[in-house]
Amino acid sequence: MKDAERRQTPILAVDFRSVESQIDEICARADEKLLRLLEDATNAINAADADSQRKTSATGALVSFEIRLGSTRISLKELNEKKIDDIEPLIDSQKGQVQIWSGGKMRATGVLLVDDGKLAVRIEKLADETTP
Repeated sequence: MKDAERRQTPILAVDFRSVESQIDEICARADEKLLRLLEDATNAINAADADSQRKTSATGALVSFEIRLGSTRISLKELNEKKIDDIEPLIDSQKGQVQIWSGGKMRATGVLLVDDGKLAVRIEKLADETTP
């Protein structure tokens, strides 16, 4: 082989445009999923706030709370690969038990149930004041 030919022959030929395109596609799909999740969460929060503003208690003061069923952690790659009807087990849940949170603190635990056709929670135990 001549010196000129040897200098023009690549040692390793990689099409970085293809790799970059694949990475861009993965990031775009992940961004879309995160935006949908944020939009769904925002809509749920707004609906709950609107509903709670319509209701009044005996004292006129309203308290918002949230029910936490469980949680898990997955990588962005795993999230990106999720499809409709995929199942992701919750690693932080206990046999139907839920946590009732308000003001950034866990206030009680309970069990989910259906009451008069609506999802509800039965409070089973109040958190003591030392619970963080």
